[in-house]
Amino acid sequence: MNKRLEKKNLIAEAAKSLFVKYGYSKTSLDDIAKEAHIGKGTIYYYFESKEDIFFTITENQIQSITQRLKIKRLERRIRNHEDYFINCILEPFNILLDFDNVIFDLIHTLKTTYTKTLDELEDRWKESVIEHTELVINRCAEEEGFKVDARELAESIIFFLYQEKEEDLIGVTEIDKLITPIIDKARVFLGYIYRGLNK
Repeated sequence: MNKRLEKKNLIAEAAKSLFVKYGYSKTSLDDIAKEAHIGKGTIYYYFESKEDIFFTITENQIQSITQRLKIKRLERRIRNHEDYFINCILEPFNILLDFDNVIFDLIHTLKTTYTKTLDELEDRWKESVIEHTELVINRCAEEEGFKVDARELAESIIFFLYQEKEEDLIGVTEIDKLITPIIDKARVFLGYIYRGLNK
């Protein structure tokens, strides 16, 4: 890792720990500089604003989750194909339960001001989940011998799981209150899909 990226990550990690501890609005750039053991001017060399730091933290979390999905998908042995299908497709949602509530809350807080940037991050996240789901479907199709357009099915599954309306999210500040109901309804839904593919 180059020194510039190391320093940028150091600042982002310091900011993240303060956002979690004190909240986004109560954390200043001075606080972040002190936590990272750097001058405030150094922050401006790497970031334009506190919001820019937040977007970097979110982007880093998306990359980390994408890597975790790849590892989980590859390390799972298939004993029961239906369980593999369901559990692997739900893995991104289980990983989201580890997502910091402060980040989740901030996404909704900043949505009105930074809609375009947050929409781009959300699109990248959804694309990563669709690709993961497509790979899971392809693996099951190869091993079970059924034919399916994996990309189309993956997009349909993720569309179904993400069909929460924006107004349903108002006031939801804890990610588990959003994700747990999705996981619950998805288990049944994915079971039906898998059994339908095997007929």
